[in-house]
Amino acid sequence: MMEALIARAGSIARAAQKKRIGQIAESLRDRGLAVEVSAQSAIIRGRRLAQRWLGDPFLRFAGRFGQ
Repeated sequence: MMEALIARAGSIARAAQKKRIGQIAESLRDRGLAVEVSAQSAIIRGRRLAQRWLGDPFLRFAGRFGQ
């Protein structure tokens, strides 16, 4: 029974993580960046991304989200 509860909790956590990564990706797309989403991460691409990364606190936070 405990194994079933642990498996269920893991499933719920993975679904929540997937949803949150999708929300972050959508927010980044709204800022004009290209975002590739995989099961556990989001890869961000865009023109002058380094400049925007340094100037936008949201982007710095989003980069640390997966750690």
